[in-house]
Amino acid sequence: MTLLEVLYTVQHIAQLVAKPAEMTIEQFNNMLRLAQDELFKEFAHGYLSGNGAEVDARITAAILPFRKDETPTAASGSVNGITCHSYTLNALDYVVLSAQAVTSSSLTGFIKVDIVTSEEFVDRCVNAVTYPKAAYPIGYLTGTATSKVFYLLPLQGTAPTLTVTVLRRPTSPVLVETITNGVRTQSGSSTALEIDAMFHIDIVRKILKYLGIAVNNEFISVAMEEQKNQEK
Repeated sequence: MTLLEVLYTVQHIAQLVAKPAEMTIEQFNNMLRLAQDELFKEFAHGYLSGNGAEVDARITAAILPFRKDETPTAASGSVNGITCHSYTLNALDYVVLSAQAVTSSSLTGFIKVDIVTSEEFVDRCVNAVTYPKAAYPIGYLTGTATSKVFYLLPLQGTAPTLTVTVLRRPTSPVLVETITNGVRTQSGSSTALEIDAMFHIDIVRKILKYLGIAVNNEFISVAMEEQKNQEK
């Protein structure tokens, strides 16, 4: 669905349930962004929880466009006085799924990094038995809204190349309208939804929820089909 079609569908269903939805483009764009962000987080958290996510085709399809690998730049840093390698990540990344320290191009040169909490990081570092080794490195992620840093131990010579798999946040959708001879069209300067088209009905449902209209996907599907038939 185009963004304009999403808007028309929301307004059509609002009319059906006798709750006409009058909104400015700015209000619609705000709800559009909120709906995509909410849906993205639902899928992301479902994926991370392990509740069948790896075999759930729906979640896999939803998350796939947002998975990406990054190779951040290495520097030096410290956590609670413990010196370690540090890597600056993209602040817009939502979550780090996994990390690998790459020491060579051979298969044995790819070493999985155990991502730990700050408490676990310190506990591992003050215990001679659990202190990280080159074959069993640990990583700790910290960050703010504008900066994310990944700390890696053990600290041995030159920092290894770090490859992280992340979920990036979706780009905010923006509907830009043009009106020519009284006809509304969607401008090419609009920013489309990044959520796959199969989930656009969920976007419609969430926007309707923000407007105080509670309907399920089946109701929306029927209403959309009726709307298409009326337009023929």
